[in-house]
Amino acid sequence: MGGRVRIDGAYALFEITGWDRLLSLKTRIKIPLNHITKVTTEEAEEITGFRLGGTAFPYMVKEGRNQWKSTGWQFYLMRDPDRCVSVYLKDEFYKRIVFEVPDKDASLKLITLAIREKVNTQF
Repeated sequence: MGGRVRIDGAYALFEITGWDRLLSLKTRIKIPLNHITKVTTEEAEEITGFRLGGTAFPYMVKEGRNQWKSTGWQFYLMRDPDRCVSVYLKDEFYKRIVFEVPDKDASLKLITLAIREKVNTQF
């Protein structure tokens, strides 16, 4: 379950697969690499706040968009917090995407290298 992360030129694509497409009410999120400010694999905290669109079952499924405390909208695709990457954003509707992937370390490396490569080609 969960999704996968791909790089398409200057964009990071967060593609939602399987039943999660139905539960999260989305198929993918496309983010410009230069809007990503930070990527971590630290365990995501519990969702609190207002949810609009998506699904949540305590201790099982957390998917969709959430207004989290005072930090703004965040998108969660999470069943197992230990398999998630957290991507912090600027100049986007979502301030953070918490995304479950099969290999969080590989996804972290993919995004980090793409951002680094994008920065190096701008100069």
